[in-house]
Amino acid sequence: MRFLPFCLALFFAGLLFPAAALAQENEGLEWQSGERTYLTGKHVSVSGTVDRSLTAIGDDIVIGNDAEVDGDALLVGRTAIIDGHVGGNLEARAARVLINGPIDGDVSIWADELELAADAEIGGDFSFFVTSEPEIDRDALIAGEISAHILDGPAAEDDKEQGEQRRGFGRLFQLTFTSALFLAFLAAILGLFAPGWTSAVQDAGREAPVQAVAYGIGWLIGVPVLALFAALTVVGVPLAVLLLLLYVAGLALGMVMSIHLVGAGLVGAFNIDLGKQRRLLAVALGALVLWAVAGLPFVGGVLWFAAVCAGTGAVLMSGRSRYLV
Repeated sequence: MRFLPFCLALFFAGLLFPAAALAQENEGLEWQSGERTYLTGKHVSVSGTVDRSLTAIGDDIVIGNDAEVDGDALLVGRTAIIDGHVGGNLEARAARVLINGPIDGDVSIWADELELAADAEIGGDFSFFVTSEPEIDRDALIAGEISAHILDGPAAEDDKEQGEQRRGFGRLFQLTFTSALFLAFLAAILGLFAPGWTSAVQDAGREAPVQAVAYGIGWLIGVPVLALFAALTVVGVPLAVLLLLLYVAGLALGMVMSIHLVGAGLVGAFNIDLGKQRRLLAVALGALVLWAVAGLPFVGGVLWFAAVCAGTGAVLMSGRSRYLV
């Protein structure tokens, strides 16, 4: 019986690494739930008719010029290009957004770079939050009201050095696609070989998410401080080393379990039917969503940090509950 989970783990690893199917263009996860179609993957390309609302999460998201989305569209990724027709409202959260097609409803954009090309037609209101001046072609049509929010103007020459420092600091809170794949692989292994423990951690995180984040922040900030004070004395050096080892272990588990928490939470909240491989596919979904969210402008790093804190705190709460019982 142990051979089956091992084979499933190898199969999931094949799905996860960049050379495999999940990282290839137009391949990933696709399912329908209620009146919405969900697409996730590194590269997501939409063509033809989508006869319902659409949610797409990926690195590059392209709604081709032959695509027809009958409902609303929610796009989350690094790059979002909309050449096709969206029959409802459009929401895009990406570093770069290009619109060059008709949107019947309202449009809401959060991005670093925003461009409206000549064939862009917005039938409703247009609101955007960007960090640089948007490029809007003179032939682009906007029927409704425009609500513009430019959070940072174009960087001046004397601000470039500070901008580079901010970007360097921000890398500490980034989640790369490769890192997300590796963490998802570890999460899948845990889910296969320790299903009871992972379920207990998920339950702890879902029952008290705010408390889990608080526990995680306490661990991630408090343990290094304790280790520093312990290292000030010769006697306390072994304790400091032990605390740092526990800190690294807790941080690693927190990153892995954050994928379980997000994946299981999404599957439960939206009643998504992922079939027999529900646990593994939930892990893949959680990793993709966390990776996409971590890359969002303005708030991505904060959300990723909060997810890690929640995962770490859920691990601590699960262990605490076990020993209190």
